[in-house]
Amino acid sequence: LLTPEQKNELKQVNEQLSTLGVQFSNNLLADNNAFTLVIDNPNDLKGLPTSIQTAANTEALNRKKEGVWIFTLSKPSLIPFLTYADNRELREKMYRAYASRGNRDNQYDNKEVIRKMVALRLEKAQLLGYPTYAEYVLTDRMAQNTEMVNTFLGQLLAASHPHALAEKQEVEEFARRQGFKGELQRWDWAYYSNKLKQEKYALDDEMLKPYFKLENVQQ
Repeated sequence: LLTPEQKNELKQVNEQLSTLGVQFSNNLLADNNAFTLVIDNPNDLKGLPTSIQTAANTEALNRKKEGVWIFTLSKPSLIPFLTYADNRELREKMYRAYASRGNRDNQYDNKEVIRKMVALRLEKAQLLGYPTYAEYVLTDRMAQNTEMVNTFLGQLLAASHPHALAEKQEVEEFARRQGFKGELQRWDWAYYSNKLKQEKYALDDEMLKPYFKLENVQQ
């Protein structure tokens, strides 16, 4: 139902959004790949399972570096490091590097890309007769409108928040028993949650790996 001029405007907006989407993804990937944590002191590997240390050493050898271990922001490297590494300062470094991808004021920074995308999405929505982009994208989704989304989120919060607080308190109390002082931060959560799981259930993800070797999975 748009006029020819509006259709042309919509086409241009869609093309710009497509280009910006690719730019956003490329920046994120480039910034992700630009970071490496190089460890040359074996003491900094304490807590890490042998398989994770071996993978980090292989990563270093692939990069023509010997006698060191290299960790990256890829999930198979990042998650085990945050879960097992005893060195809290290095866990923080890895966490902050991952959380700030595309937001480091370098050539891969995505802030301006996001601003342009948000403005174009609003322009597209209003061109099609909707007050916001949220209202536009919800027309063919289960929630149908922003009020219903907020209702769902409110119900989810009411149901989950008490359990989240109880879990937070349990992990904090466990960390205190382990000698931790201060306030738990986001780079501490996976580490102490995993140790608590080991204490309560004598279970660790590393214990499951032998059962999921490629040959076993194929069978």
